[in-house]
Amino acid sequence: MHRLMSRNLLLLKVIPFSFFILTSFVFTGEVNSLIGLFLILTIGVLHGCSDLSIMLKTKKKKLITISLYVAVVIFALVSFFYFPKLLLVLFGILSCYHFGEQHLFEFSKTKNLQFYILSFFIGLSVLLLLFSFNIDETNSALSQLFDIQFQPIYFIYALIFSYLTTGFLLLVIDNFPHQKIVNLYNIFSFLMLLAVFHFSNLVIGFTFYFVFYHSFPSIFFQMKKMYGKISYQNIVKYLKQNIALWAITIAFSIALYYFFYNSDKNFSYFVFGFLIAIAASHTLLFHQFNKVD
Repeated sequence: MHRLMSRNLLLLKVIPFSFFILTSFVFTGEVNSLIGLFLILTIGVLHGCSDLSIMLKTKKKKLITISLYVAVVIFALVSFFYFPKLLLVLFGILSCYHFGEQHLFEFSKTKNLQFYILSFFIGLSVLLLLFSFNIDETNSALSQLFDIQFQPIYFIYALIFSYLTTGFLLLVIDNFPHQKIVNLYNIFSFLMLLAVFHFSNLVIGFTFYFVFYHSFPSIFFQMKKMYGKISYQNIVKYLKQNIALWAITIAFSIALYYFFYNSDKNFSYFVFGFLIAIAASHTLLFHQFNKVD
């Protein structure tokens, strides 16, 4: 079963990797950026906003679920505008854990301290790899949003430390029924990400990872959890169940764009704060969703 699962997960990596290589040679950078934007607005947004509708279908205490979701979003937004640098650190920690969790949760039924630590360092390794190949762009974004920058050598030191720690944890942690499959799967994934990040800029590299390595596997997991298997009928059912909330999210994002269009810095600030708020609530609901039988 785990061999079949790992084979399917690897296919989810190989197919988009081939797609990335093809589009890189066929289309220009601007076209690839538009393709990436389309994928984020469809697959990326869908995977995030669908958690709430799924939890409402599976949880009995719907009012508590909605209240908790809204409270986390409001708290993150308000905190961001008063303590932006602190929220940047918290957002980084949250993103590292959540991205790393996506690499492991299919293989592990036990969510303990070892799982959480390994998840964090896998996610940290992915993001640092992306940043290290795009140091100038990363510093430019940090400078525009938070007026901070880091020396390039710090990215390299952090990347080496993160990879050594991740490798050590994969060797010593015995938290999975098939440890060798987990190790080989993550090594293969990192090698493909290494190639993608090397040939792409910050935006396209992140889009590739976020959509194909995170959003797609998350959606497939949601469907298997809800319907038992992935099929054409279940894909249609999934879309019908979540399309309304997806449309509301897109409409709200467009409204924000037009409302803040006259101030680039304020718009960037608000968008980043909104992303932090959505990421916090999404991670919380994803964690709760894993507990649903």
